[in-house]
Amino acid sequence: MTTAPICHIQLNRLKNFLERPAVKRISITCPALDGDNGVNTKNMLRYISALTVIAAADYFFYLQFKKNADAIGDWKFSINHLEMSLAVIFVSCALLVGPLVWRLFVNSYLKKKLNYT
Repeated sequence: MTTAPICHIQLNRLKNFLERPAVKRISITCPALDGDNGVNTKNMLRYISALTVIAAADYFFYLQFKKNADAIGDWKFSINHLEMSLAVIFVSCALLVGPLVWRLFVNSYLKKKLNYT
């Protein structure tokens, strides 16, 4: 059977590739860990500050919600179906305008500029 020499050749190629200096410098990092994994202090401070800002916003939102919970409960909530359907139609039109503009204007401009005749 010829699979053993092929596997041995592939293994030697992999070993030679991993022993190259450029490959030895590659490191796999995990942003949640500190130390020898390659996470620097700037990134760790960025993660900590982002989590702190999110936690503070959640805390103050909770305080305001707790303070105004009775007013929210007393408010009469009603949906105007005409306004909702118009909103859906306008959002759909707004989403379709971008590809339409691209198709009409940008493609025609590119055809004029790239015309080699």
